[in-house]
Amino acid sequence: MFEVNTTSSKPVYLYFNENTTLSEVHEQISIDIECNTMLMRSDILDIFVQNQNDIMSVPDTDETLKEYLEKYPEYFTEWSGSLHKNIHKIYVMDKKYMNCIKENKPAPIYINNHNAQLKKEKEKNNENIFIGLLKTTIGAIY
Repeated sequence: MFEVNTTSSKPVYLYFNENTTLSEVHEQISIDIECNTMLMRSDILDIFVQNQNDIMSVPDTDETLKEYLEKYPEYFTEWSGSLHKNIHKIYVMDKKYMNCIKENKPAPIYINNHNAQLKKEKEKNNENIFIGLLKTTIGAIY
């Protein structure tokens, strides 16, 4: 399974057969980007993978996905039996993001508002618990 990350939407999850060519991977990612984001195929500048040290473009070739994964294992998670740990991340660089970076303008980046809202609610709940504990402690002292 692959998690396709863009700057304009939440990740798109795709499954590819290991015999799928990289050209077919490019095509499917382009279709899904058009269907699930504000981006068009023509906006895609690069599809790439990264590890701790490097970034590498995924070529648009007839090489199979299996061959590519075996050739560059350092860019992909090793099979561990856990579905979550076996989600390979792929990134899409788009024109709008790149133009903003080149012009030194704030770049649009998708932020998962649901997670941000949950975090704010958790912080507020923790604050309310602390205030309640403080009131109880002060009341017990006096």
